[in-house]
Amino acid sequence: MNLKVPKAKKQNFGLTEADFKNLLSNMQSGDNTLFEEIFLSQFEETVQYISRKYQAEWQDAYDATMDGMLKFHQRLLDGKIAYGNLRFLFTQVAGQMYLDKLRKHKNKDSLEDSFEKSSEEEENIDPEVMEELNKAWDQMCPDCQRVLKAFYYDGISLNDLAEQLEKSPAATRKQKQRCMDKLRDFYLRINNQ
Repeated sequence: MNLKVPKAKKQNFGLTEADFKNLLSNMQSGDNTLFEEIFLSQFEETVQYISRKYQAEWQDAYDATMDGMLKFHQRLLDGKIAYGNLRFLFTQVAGQMYLDKLRKHKNKDSLEDSFEKSSEEEENIDPEVMEELNKAWDQMCPDCQRVLKAFYYDGISLNDLAEQLEKSPAATRKQKQRCMDKLRDFYLRINNQ
């Protein structure tokens, strides 16, 4: 008996084209099973890939993959993604998010430019997704909100944040990781209601 997974299914998170179309249709109706399927089957592999390919720190690769997942989710909802090597496409989206963040840190825009860009990015997010993210954010403890806001919105480096919190950089990185995991869990729970 040959249990080898066909190449097309392997390249597409284990989904056939019919499964993909059915789950995508359901997702556009509010059922995020496809999104969770992709997250569970590809997330860790993509983090490892970005870490290897770009010699990225694990946390940076994780953040880029999470950002890529949100962008991929939005593109699926917008109908901009078709069946055909979804694994490669997702990995490329996450890699691009990592490179964009790397360029952003190298080119340190003015505060005003950064604010304008983040406002533009927020405008491109589906209002329903943004509402769910806001609900997830509201469930976060104040410490997690402070850490994530400082790192992602205020652009404070982990080393500077660690100094402010009077913790080691490793402990601060772990705290940020735990907070991101909580935010993701809250978001997925809200999404499944």
